[in-house]
Amino acid sequence: MKRTACYFVSFGLLLSASGCASKSIYHPYRGGVGFAEKPAEEDSMLVSFQANEKRGREEIRDWCLLRAAELAVDRGKAYFEIAEEYFRADNRTHPPEMPQLASLDADGKPVNTSTSRASLRSDHHHEYISANMIIRFMDTKEEASSGDTVFSADQTQKEMSAKLGVAKG
Repeated sequence: MKRTACYFVSFGLLLSASGCASKSIYHPYRGGVGFAEKPAEEDSMLVSFQANEKRGREEIRDWCLLRAAELAVDRGKAYFEIAEEYFRADNRTHPPEMPQLASLDADGKPVNTSTSRASLRSDHHHEYISANMIIRFMDTKEEASSGDTVFSADQTQKEMSAKLGVAKG
């Protein structure tokens, strides 16, 4: 009996270590969690990542950075810069619907940063936090309007993947 219990414990630890036992939050937006993006202008995009407050702002920002880096790499761009960044907290008794990504005014500033409501089926209170970035994709660092918000797409993708435990396949 002890031997069988050891096998189950060992198998459970193996599943946990491999990530099979836990559900990843890194996926397209659904159920209050995930990433979303929306084209803004020719080489820019609004990128958002939303998760439960238990993740913390820094981790949620890291997930958003990972998505921004992936989008830059997918477009064949070496760099991206954060033109604007903001967080939203949403106190709800249920997960919100897809975050309403901001529309941009003529100066490229967000106009609408609201989030629409979902059905009122749950009585559990959660706060959902979203990190939102207006990203501009670039081929060279010299194209940046500000040097302190420029990221290497490939390096950021690797660093955030490692930090967040996302396996690239």
